[in-house]
Amino acid sequence: MLSLLPDAVLKMVTFLEPKPPSEKKDGCTNIDAEGISNLILDAADGMTNVEKLEFYSTPTSELDFELEFLRILCSRLQHLQTLTFWAGTDKLHLVLPVLQFCNLKEVTLHIQAHGAGGTAPSADACLRMRQFLRYFAPTLESLTVSTFDAKSSNKCRRRFTKTATVMSRLQKFNIFLMINDIQAFQSINTNYPAPTELTLATCTPATIASHAYLQLPELRSLTLWFRHMNTTQGLWNGSSSFTKLETLHLVNGCELCPDEVAQLCRFFKKANIIDLMLCVYILDRDLIDALALSFAFLSTLILTAQHVGRVDIISTPDVGLASFEMEMQDRSYPKWNLYWVNVALLVSDWNNYTARMEARMVTSIVTRCIPSMNKRGGDEEELL
Repeated sequence: MLSLLPDAVLKMVTFLEPKPPSEKKDGCTNIDAEGISNLILDAADGMTNVEKLEFYSTPTSELDFELEFLRILCSRLQHLQTLTFWAGTDKLHLVLPVLQFCNLKEVTLHIQAHGAGGTAPSADACLRMRQFLRYFAPTLESLTVSTFDAKSSNKCRRRFTKTATVMSRLQKFNIFLMINDIQAFQSINTNYPAPTELTLATCTPATIASHAYLQLPELRSLTLWFRHMNTTQGLWNGSSSFTKLETLHLVNGCELCPDEVAQLCRFFKKANIIDLMLCVYILDRDLIDALALSFAFLSTLILTAQHVGRVDIISTPDVGLASFEMEMQDRSYPKWNLYWVNVALLVSDWNNYTARMEARMVTSIVTRCIPSMNKRGGDEEELL
């Protein structure tokens, strides 16, 4: 009988150790799924002020019971503000219409590939997504759509970026996006006009469209997750409109070569970035010079590097480290007001003690060139 319960309910049930059956028969009788739901939801009457809900819909959940349970939850949880929902592509078209919570401010939707019909959401599911967006548009402030395979990602990002629904209050937006899709960029400008935090997960396309197509004047934080990309050439053509941008994180590989770093610096020259995270191919004097000149207002600098020191003379890590220390001896960046510098080295063995020590030494070399950090004993640490 408990197999009828959704996973979200099972997590809240305490299973007691079994006891030997009593010889005396008690008055207990069998109870069906409806009876179980009534018991649980009657207990939930005292939770009418709940503001946050996380619900897991799995292939093993009994569908009718699950949908009825969600309908009752929607009617009783009148003050819910944050919803995190896990659903498979096989159930998406059925569960989305049920999620009619009032006045939601934050939605996180995790879409997983389930079902014999394939991993991509059906046409009906895509229609439900559009209705789902339209229903929450007036109040939603944060939207995250997470998918776990390419087919789901492609269909979902088209639905969530090219919808005609305008979310004027949305401040945080997190979505998978092909970075050659100019129309998707333009749709974000129209449908999500005022986000302050934007996270885009991207993968390798045949061509790359510049982020200059994104016109988001209120944006303060931009995070790009690169999947299976080995170049960002073309991504930084033109000039950014993000004049209020303060946080820029480029994560998950894609080591920038010196030319790409130069493009990046030019692209964001109008922004006053204070928190910067980059993965670079070469960490040398020229890189630090370029970052100090282009991002003069930094307080946090996080770098991950494939190589340290001049690439034309690097033969071993020791030689590269020594050359970097030598070329940085006469460097000083008095205008930088950094509070934290973090340097990591890309290694295959994350427990490599030598690499950790080298990262610490590189961090120390950089911080010695920043007078403001030396005066107040600024934080430094290595990250692998």
